[in-house]
Amino acid sequence: MPTKKEKTVRVLTRIGCVSIGIVYTLVGVLAILNLLGLAEEEADEEGVMNFVVKQPLGELMLWCIAVGLLGYVFWRFYEAFKDPYDYGKDYKGLATRIGIALTGVAYAAISMTAFQELLGGDSNGEEDQQALADDVLSWDYGAYLVGAAALVTLVSAIIQFIYGAKNKFAERVNFKNMPEHLHNYALAIGKIGYFARGVIMFVLSIFIAKAAWFSDSDEIGNTDSAFSFLSEEWYGDVFFAMVAIGTMFYGFFMFIFARYYRFKPKNQ
Repeated sequence: MPTKKEKTVRVLTRIGCVSIGIVYTLVGVLAILNLLGLAEEEADEEGVMNFVVKQPLGELMLWCIAVGLLGYVFWRFYEAFKDPYDYGKDYKGLATRIGIALTGVAYAAISMTAFQELLGGDSNGEEDQQALADDVLSWDYGAYLVGAAALVTLVSAIIQFIYGAKNKFAERVNFKNMPEHLHNYALAIGKIGYFARGVIMFVLSIFIAKAAWFSDSDEIGNTDSAFSFLSEEWYGDVFFAMVAIGTMFYGFFMFIFARYYRFKPKNQ
């Protein structure tokens, strides 16, 4: 029986999953609308914040998203340091836990974007990233550090592909509480969503690698730039739309997580 503290953590985590689901569903929607010329906001996390705050009760909604994201961040750091899934301290276990912590850092950055929007901060995600990269590139061996960031992003992309291909994400889903006829749908949604996330992260790793290779921070791009790259450089609008829909599916899968998240290993 979970303690009161554990119940609180689980509620925060579920709220965080809903927040992430909203963000990535809207990223995919904005990407499709941009493709059709029907939206002004960029198809990235910051564009979502700008879109949400303009809606009726938008500021309240954005507060909920920002706080919810922090709840999920707390859980990811708890996973990394307390190891409730018993990944262990061997090489593979530590690598998994470091990856979980890095995921927490990524979602913390999205949460901070929401808070900046709420507090009236002047922020441009892509320009801020480029400014940071420019500073780092000015250091001795700065290009190597940016290259290391590209490698980390590439590894993260590969992990997304592996999670999708091997259904690793399903380890966190409590299928016992899910109606059996929904199992295959949940797996399909997860596969598509993680594959789309992997594609976006792979493109972002290309941007960062080019910035390191050419010592040019202008090569850094955000999610919206990644969508543009897919449209211009790969298979055109069809592939763009597929990844956008896949990003929406990632958001849908986070809603599934919110309802059926498994907080302990299967044998407990």
